[in-house]
Order: sequence, then structure tokens, then C-alpha cells
Amino acid sequence: MKRFLLPLAGGCICLITAHLIYSPLVFSQGAGSAYSGNPYGYQGSNARPAISSLPLLDRSTAKEVISVEGAAEIKVAPDKIRLVFGVISESETAKECSARIKSVCHSTATDMSGIGIASTDVNQDFISVTPVFDWQETELGNEKAIKQFQTGYQMQSNFHVLCQDEDQAMQIIDIAFANGISDIIAFDYWSSKLDQAKIEARKLALNSAKAKAASMFESLEIQPRVVNVQEKTTVHKPAGLYRTFSNSNSTSVTVPRQWRDRMQVYAPRPKLTYLENLEAEKDIHTIKPAMRPEISVLSRVTTYYENAHRPPKPN
Repeated sequence: MKRFLLPLAGGCICLITAHLIYSPLVFSQGAGSAYSGNPYGYQGSNARPAISSLPLLDRSTAKEVISVEGAAEIKVAPDKIRLVFGVISESETAKECSARIKSVCHSTATDMSGIGIASTDVNQDFISVTPVFDWQETELGNEKAIKQFQTGYQMQSNFHVLCQDEDQAMQIIDIAFANGISDIIAFDYWSSKLDQAKIEARKLALNSAKAKAASMFESLEIQPRVVNVQEKTTVHKPAGLYRTFSNSNSTSVTVPRQWRDRMQVYAPRPKLTYLENLEAEKDIHTIKPAMRPEISVLSRVTTYYENAHRPPKPN
């Protein structure tokens, strides 16, 4: 989409908006499944990240300037991935819970050292300890009753692991499963190239705006001069790019007549999750299919030019 403000006959202004989404290089992240989706926990969202253009100018300002907007997107492969596991234990005493969690975390870290995970790349983070209650029969006066009694404690610690890539992350998950850890709480992606990617995206967006301005201004007798520049750069992690949907007609299946008066218990049907590209308006479709989790950097630049053909201001 293109946006320019150009003078028309009778002193009117024409507004055209322009966007360019450009991906000069998509880094490979290595083989492996998109483990942030099914089957390993993260369920995504149906809500897409809000990608909006900069606000339109008010009428008085629109007569003064010509606005040209460029947008560029760069994808960056993560070079660090943090996995967070939940380790939960129940026992009669908090001391026993703590001992079991420490043992599980220690054995898991020892096994992970065999695939190159250093001790400095793992951390046990205590979260909570809560009492556990159960109902027991008792008597209050001459009446039978049930009363809650404390039966033990439940403790949770989070086990953080930092790895290099998706292949190693999948090995870490297998090791965690083998040690009895099955709760995967979060994935966090990071790249040492992120700051440089922001600079590159900004430059691409600005160059795009300049190129479109040069093309559109060829028809003007007087070349406008730049009076202002507006910029916004955003980072979109893979977690926000997973989409989840239901693919089941279980509630529409007709219940046999002879069973309609019975309680109905439907079979569990997990939602389906997949990874997609960042949704943004594009003039040039250079983004490759979303085969692996990558970080998207989106930059929008709006350049304002003085409208040499603006109507004269009244005295």
C-alpha cells in the first residue's frame, strides 16, 4: 500500500500510502520441529500482533506536507534459546519436596552436560510451596461431618536451560522427559544480531520511502524538501506468531435417542497449532514460508516533504 499527499486541481490533496516489506536474508536455524507449538506445550493464539500504519495527518497539516512511508521486515534466526521446565513435587514434608526437586534437577543437569550444556547455562528457580489438604470423616457433636486436614505439601521450582539452537533444544526436551520432567512452561528466543537487524530494517525502510518519493515526485515542477522523519521499529518473537484453532465437530454429533437423558462426556480433542509469518501489508512478497521459529524485526519510516504547491495561507 502507498501513501502520498499530492496536490490536485482546485487545491485538493490526494492521499496515497505505500508500504514495502523486504527480507534480504532468512537465516537457517537447523533441523527440527517447531517445538514451541504442538506437541510440547505452547498453544499460540488466534490474535495476531497489531500491525498498523502511522496515524493520518489532520487536514491542515495535510495541506502543508507530502507524506511518504516505507516499511521493511528482516527475519533473524535465534542464536540463544531458553527453555523453562516446571518441576513439581508432593510429599508429607516440605523438606522431602525440596530434596526430590533438587535430585531431579541435579540428575537432569548432569545428563544435559553430555550434550554440551554447561553448569552456568542451567538454573533452578524456586517458585512456591503450598500445603495440601484432603477430606476426612469426623464427628461434630452428635453429627457426622467431613473436615479438611493437611496431608502434606506441594512445591514447585522452575528449571531454566539455555541452549544454542533448535536441535539442542529438542535433545534437552528428551532428557527432561527421561528424568520425569514433563511440564514445559516457556520458550524464550534471543539473538545477538537483533540490534544490527533493527539498524538494517530502519535503513531499508528509509531507502524504500526515498525510492518511492523519487518516483512519485518526477511529475512535480518543484522538488519538495524533507521537513521531518518519523520512525517506529518493533520486534516480534516467535511465540506471538503461533496460531491455534479447533478442528472438531464433537458437539454436533447426534447423540442416540436412547442415551439422550444421560450425562455426556466428550472425548478430549487438543487444539491444533501452527507457525505463520508476521501479518503485514506487503508490496513485494519476499518473505519465505515460516518453516522454523525466527525473530521478525519490522521497521516503519515516514518522511514528510514540504508541499511546494500548497495553497497560500490567508493574510
